[in-house]
Amino acid sequence: MRSRSLRPPFAAALVTSILLAACTPTGAPSPAPADMTDVDTRAARLSGVVRAGGADATAAFGEALAAAGIGVRALDGQVLRAAQQPSLGLAFAEHDPAVILRAQQQGGTVTLAELADTLRVLAPNADQGEIARLLREDLRRDLSSDVPTVRFWARFVTSLTPDGQPALTSDAAPADVPVSAAQHALILLRLAGGAAARARTLDPTVPLTSASSSSGGTMRALAAPANCTFGGTEGTIMDAAALGLTSGFGQLLGYLDGISSTPGESAASRASDLLGLANLVTSYAKFVLTFAGFQMDLTVDQPDVTRTKSTVSNGDGVHTATVKVHYDLSAGLQYLNCFRLAFNHVGVDFSTPNAGVVEGADVRWRVFAADGDGSYAQKHTNILAALAGEEVMHDRTGADGTAQLRFEGVRQDRDLGPAPTPVDKSGEVTAISTIKSASFAADLVDALGTAAGGVGGLLTMPQELAYRMWPISSTMPLRVRDWKPSCEGVTGNTCWLGTITVTQAMSESKTLLDPNDAPAGTDEYREQLRGEYVVTGVEDAGAIVTNLKVQGRLGASHERKLRYDATYDVTCADGETVKTETHRYGITDKGSATRDLQDNVYVNLHENGSYEINNGSWNTSTRLRGTGEYSDYNHYRGACNPFQDNDRESSKATTPTYDLDDFTEQGVAQEQDGVLTIQGSRTFTNDVEPPTTYTVTWNLTRVTVE
Repeated sequence: MRSRSLRPPFAAALVTSILLAACTPTGAPSPAPADMTDVDTRAARLSGVVRAGGADATAAFGEALAAAGIGVRALDGQVLRAAQQPSLGLAFAEHDPAVILRAQQQGGTVTLAELADTLRVLAPNADQGEIARLLREDLRRDLSSDVPTVRFWARFVTSLTPDGQPALTSDAAPADVPVSAAQHALILLRLAGGAAARARTLDPTVPLTSASSSSGGTMRALAAPANCTFGGTEGTIMDAAALGLTSGFGQLLGYLDGISSTPGESAASRASDLLGLANLVTSYAKFVLTFAGFQMDLTVDQPDVTRTKSTVSNGDGVHTATVKVHYDLSAGLQYLNCFRLAFNHVGVDFSTPNAGVVEGADVRWRVFAADGDGSYAQKHTNILAALAGEEVMHDRTGADGTAQLRFEGVRQDRDLGPAPTPVDKSGEVTAISTIKSASFAADLVDALGTAAGGVGGLLTMPQELAYRMWPISSTMPLRVRDWKPSCEGVTGNTCWLGTITVTQAMSESKTLLDPNDAPAGTDEYREQLRGEYVVTGVEDAGAIVTNLKVQGRLGASHERKLRYDATYDVTCADGETVKTETHRYGITDKGSATRDLQDNVYVNLHENGSYEINNGSWNTSTRLRGTGEYSDYNHYRGACNPFQDNDRESSKATTPTYDLDDFTEQGVAQEQDGVLTIQGSRTFTNDVEPPTTYTVTWNLTRVTVE
């Protein structure tokens, strides 16, 4: 594994200092597979409590760690919470669970693809996609393990996925799978332990106790308190995991070992590299926990949002969300203080105060309220939006540590009628930040680079890894008042609203030829018809078919324009004389019509939600007559027979007749909050000459009157 260069003299010592073989007794038998129901049920219950947060989350997380075979110990080695047997041989330091839980409750996530890419930094020759695949395969294997603690660990970890998101073991694309803070910490813990266990397998002589390490005492930061040591049995800042009896991620670690080792490399060399890998994983896990000390305070000036009733424009009030990004390391979260002591030990001045605001933090916004909870489209249609020009994806905090987003309700996508009814919905605005863009983070990473090699595993993290900082987020709930159509003066318990629009367009163009088949002109014709239906009531409502009364407006127009202009040679009757003839003629025919309409539209609703709508067959109510004019001219000079010469022009008024064709459409209705919606659009062209293109658009609503 030469490509990793992870063999400093402290590598074994740091991992050694986190081994718990002495404090995790072994030998308890595994239950038979039939006894696993309680394990699965307990994992689901505790993960649900942890996801929900609240007062019970701390106790639930502690119980879950024990059930997963993970202990918690003080920095002097004293066991504070014993692991259930058979133990995984892993332990967190006493402050770690609270910090992990705090990070979990802050809501930040990375994706499985990002986690895989982080591990790729440790093994540059590895493939990110293969890392994600093998990590999933190892998790799936552990989900069905016969060892109760291993099985519990896997089921608890995979059940911590945020609600409504793809699970770690799903087949979703890795970029779409979130990894929460607790999942991240537990996976890295077991991965580090697995790497150390694999090292022992390769080289049984590798030292795995601090007493046997020649450098175990060299990594203590001078003048550091006990909870800031970097080595030794007292516990260290890197004391996140320890090797035990059952190792994890065998397929993934086998791949990383194989892809990074060189031909002929000794087992001892590979074991040393694996200890270096465990060291870096542990270091990174602790480094990520530093950011649990960062907080986001999110406020909204007006959390009650009223959506506009307009179908034309957004509006009815602009709302401003303000987020403040700051940190506070005074509440027992002293990880960064430990880093500061380490930096000072090697002559790097990193004197960040214990509390302050973060300037230049990258902020990503999300404001959302679902249109409804019925169909997939309703659940994913947002009725809130940021104002035009607002920076949503790459906002930055200012000198005061704040950033703002202005948002509003979006316009309605259907006519609500004369007296819409309010509908109360819930929404939220979320701000997500990563500290990596802030000057604070740059100073920290620069310090890491300057001090590299002087303090141990923490300071040998590649800078690329150090920049992979944990995202933090904050969400503010919103109360959203939306609207649904209603009716006034309705008899009965339902009414119908909505519109139907029908258009048909015909267009034809021909090229005219002279007697010698040369192009001499064109004949063009266009015709357009449009019908607009507005539902005004119900004439008859049967069990299946509803007869709707509609009124509206019909409009039609047409125009024909013919132009012919030809000059050509002809042979006269004697068969010898050739003369030149000229022929020009033209036709202009145009007209239009409009009239009001009163008609019926029939809606056929089926139990499965499908429907048909039509305006009857052979419907003569859509015929309309209008006014127009017709004119033509003719100019002819017949060279062989002058008596055929002609010049003529004429014009007259006309009464054109138009017929808007019948329509029949179908689809599937959607129903929510007592409102049934029939909505759709279809465009098609018939296969006769001249071709006619039809477009039918309908948006009908049936309202149950309360």
